[in-house]
Amino acid sequence: MAWEDYRNFGYSEVDYSTNSIRVYSDRIRYTTIPSPMPLFIVESATWQGNNLLIKTRDNHGVSRIFVQHSLREYYPIN
Repeated sequence: MAWEDYRNFGYSEVDYSTNSIRVYSDRIRYTTIPSPMPLFIVESATWQGNNLLIKTRDNHGVSRIFVQHSLREYYPIN
């Protein structure tokens, strides 16, 4: 599947047990995106246009936000 398929369907959910994000291409099919930083805990993931905004925090409670713009590419915004 291409990033556009997941983006067009526009649904994601956080899997807290594996610290990852599921992005769906329809009601059944999904792929799993790992946490952008393995030591950071994923709190939320929401679609904003073509990108997935991922809010994370570290063990000290410091928040970081990442923008995921393809299945394997992301960058921090704070």
